[in-house]
Amino acid sequence: MTKRNPMRWVGVILVFIGALLAGAALTVFFTLGTEEEMWVLPFVLGMVGSSFLVIGAVFSILSRGKSERFKRRLREEGERVLAEVVTLEPNVSISVNGRHPRRLVCRVEEEGRSYLYRSENIWGYPTILTHTVAVYRDPARPRRYYVDLEGVLEESIEL
Repeated sequence: MTKRNPMRWVGVILVFIGALLAGAALTVFFTLGTEEEMWVLPFVLGMVGSSFLVIGAVFSILSRGKSERFKRRLREEGERVLAEVVTLEPNVSISVNGRHPRRLVCRVEEEGRSYLYRSENIWGYPTILTHTVAVYRDPARPRRYYVDLEGVLEESIEL
């Protein structure tokens, strides 16, 4: 399941702001020199910037742990269904250096309805080994799911 994690984005934004403030502190320090009256501005900028960096890093680390707990909880308590692998599609909403990650799309047919599930992002060019994949979903909220890619994809090495 690809879901947005606001805690991760808050962490990224705080780290970015902290880095900008710390960079500004260093710039001001080296520009103004080491006169006694001029140390206050770089000191304040540096303290605020480092505070933002630390808080942002904590947010990012905690959001990562939350994602892992979510997957573990669904594997232990969720309803396991076997889904048919449909395709490996590019996720065009994300681009790094002009390349897009891929997601495994799979389908489950139940009671005359077809449900599509998408895995988390996969970087590289993997080979699909099987035609079925395990999907763990929350019985109370079927939109919360996790596609287990363990043993389904063979990682290829790009040279």
